Amino acid sequence: MRLTDAPENFIYAGTLFIMSAVYGPFVKPVLKYYTTARPKIWLWLIGHSGISRKTTVLRLIGQILRGVLPPECFLSPDFTKEGFIEDLRPQGDEPVFRDKPGIVIKDEFGGQMLEIRNKQYLMGLTSFINSLYDETPVSRRLRSERITVPGRNYILFAGGLTTPISEYVSIHDFKSGFANRFMLVYGKSERFIPTFPTEEEEIQIERGETPAERIFNECVEVVKKRYEWIKNLYEANGRQPLRVYVLDEDIRRYLIYFEERIKEFVKGRLDQNPDDVEALYVTRLFKHLVAILTFIAVDKPKVLPDPSNLYFIIDSEHVQQTLIEISGNKILFRGLFRELMEPTLKYLVKDYMTPKRRQLEEKLEAFIKRYNEREGLVSRNIIYQKFTPRLSGKELNELLEALADAGRVRVFKKRGSRGTYLWHIDAGEPPTGSEFMEVRF
Repeated sequence: MRLTDAPENFIYAGTLFIMSAVYGPFVKPVLKYYTTARPKIWLWLIGHSGISRKTTVLRLIGQILRGVLPPECFLSPDFTKEGFIEDLRPQGDEPVFRDKPGIVIKDEFGGQMLEIRNKQYLMGLTSFINSLYDETPVSRRLRSERITVPGRNYILFAGGLTTPISEYVSIHDFKSGFANRFMLVYGKSERFIPTFPTEEEEIQIERGETPAERIFNECVEVVKKRYEWIKNLYEANGRQPLRVYVLDEDIRRYLIYFEERIKEFVKGRLDQNPDDVEALYVTRLFKHLVAILTFIAVDKPKVLPDPSNLYFIIDSEHVQQTLIEISGNKILFRGLFRELMEPTLKYLVKDYMTPKRRQLEEKLEAFIKRYNEREGLVSRNIIYQKFTPRLSGKELNELLEALADAGRVRVFKKRGSRGTYLWHIDAGEPPTGSEFMEVRF
């Protein structure tokens, strides 16, 4: 039995956020450059209102963590800069959230973004939140006093964004480094869990064995044990973050190679178009990768730490779960990262597409519909002949995939053939018969 019918990538992302809350304050990867910031996952779940289960996943995240962490870890979701500074006001020299996370879970973050954009008193809030991510000190004059909040406060944000997010998250929010500090995860629910239990589940409930409650309680117990374990190791380390190393030379080379290629990718794309949302988001992709690798290494240690061996190692098994390749100007994801990143990047490209791209998509859609009404199903080869060389095969594929993902066209294959055929949803019922089968693009 499952607790929710939310998309798999929402579940993965929620798990990473929980790992960030449980492990994040107590660990730190060993990096070449100095930074006070510890790895963290800030999370935005993106999906359609009412059906993507954003709220369900965020609620489960909060409920699990509330069963593990002290109550003071949970901050108000209705925040201002002044409110944050009051919450972070130290009692002495010690940061309030040095040894525990300060967590903000906001069901609908889009409303907050609109308020930040439209209300004068919230100006500068995103820059302030950036400083929380970086764990840098901030100061603010409140009434007649100046409050200085020390650095090294471990603050986490999780929230939901209803599509289309371009209505309240601007390109400037990506350029400023605010939006891309969040791991954005776009999801569509593809499974169904009925509201009412099965007969077998009803019998279990009558016996006092509520299956969903049992699964939830088991989750809380697992997370609680992991939290107590890492906290005890942290205490044994003199309340200093436990170090996470990359010792394998092959892994080190892979990470250096990827970091270098991602910078080349971003530079090349932004040189062509400074508003390229995919490139802007990817600017912080390596930091997300480092955080995820750190938490996976802590959660599944190759060498189990003890008071005489207080460090963790990122090994090849951890890296295998987050494989990434770069081919030309395209990022290819494998493993866990494919589930988390690929749908999101496709969504961002579509949501923030330029007028030129939107115009091309409209022309392509109009051609498919017109052909369907006159001739029937249109093959991909015919579409290529119509639109090349004006567009490359790759660009056409991206546009067709975007139309299919948006539900504007249906995709069919002829049995015994490798050809792909398309049908516009506004052209009526497709004349497919038994020789065609509907497929995903």
